[in-house]
Amino acid sequence: MGNSQSSLSGESSTSAADLQTGLSAAERSSSGLDRALRIEAEQVKLICTHASLGFQIGALTVGIVVLVLWDIVPFRSLMAWVGAMVLVTLPAFVAVGWFRRVSPLPDEIAPWRRLLIFVYGVAGLGWGAMGILLFPPPLLPTRSFSSSLRAARPRAV
Repeated sequence: MGNSQSSLSGESSTSAADLQTGLSAAERSSSGLDRALRIEAEQVKLICTHASLGFQIGALTVGIVVLVLWDIVPFRSLMAWVGAMVLVTLPAFVAVGWFRRVSPLPDEIAPWRRLLIFVYGVAGLGWGAMGILLFPPPLLPTRSFSSSLRAARPRAV
């Protein structure tokens, strides 16, 4: 109510920051788009830079799960899950290696972002399958262990 600096309908909606840059509206939107592309490119590069640590943590976590469940889950089921984890993690490993070799420009990042979302989603399905495939319904205490592992696991995308 007490806003004495309201704009009048005849005034321009150009901000002081826009006046200082001296850019036209088309140039401002173009430079904003370029900035958004560069930010997205840096985010994808950051994910790929830290992916090796994520793979190491994932392998360590799989090893811990195997040790904890060694006497609880049948050996065949456990090894089938380990094999499945290797298979669902392999595409992420390949995609990250491929990204590092190609080193795409900021305007080429969108397909890489989609690819990483897909491969990390597939890897997440492997972790989610742990609770379904390894634990029959009577093993509820063990299932809670699995749930806590999935909740504590850092997300990549």
